[in-house]
Amino acid sequence: MNQLIKAVALSAMTAALMTSTPVVAQVAAPSGSAMAAAQVPVAKLDNPQQLTGAGVIDASSKPIGKVAGVKTGSNGRAERVKVALMTPDGMGRVASIKAEKLSFDKAKGVVVADLSPAQVTQLAATASSMGPGGSTAGAAPGGSGGAGGGGKAN
Repeated sequence: MNQLIKAVALSAMTAALMTSTPVVAQVAAPSGSAMAAAQVPVAKLDNPQQLTGAGVIDASSKPIGKVAGVKTGSNGRAERVKVALMTPDGMGRVASIKAEKLSFDKAKGVVVADLSPAQVTQLAATASSMGPGGSTAGAAPGGSGGAGGGGKAN
């Protein structure tokens, strides 16, 4: 009987601790502002060329590719980012994504695309294919995609 009472008391204490976890929740989950501070819009980076070779993830944190190059404007800021896709639908293709759709997560060292998995699939279907040596087939020097402007995320 004593053991039964101890087991019930221990069970009740465990349940009470598990339901009252405000301190644990504060430590485990960083605030939204801390998360936002770790991400910088790609369009505002002073040296966007530093992104070349960085991994790219979609809005659900799923890897979608690597930065193959950055097209900058006359002010030196990124306008479009070429991403070599690594998704099953996009393997061997390069997509040109507007810089406004991308942010750089300093903590993780990855570029985050504000694109859903469905948008990534659509992007892969229209992206330019890569030629030998990783160049974009059919693209003019400094261009951002193949004929018809395919592979551009608006």
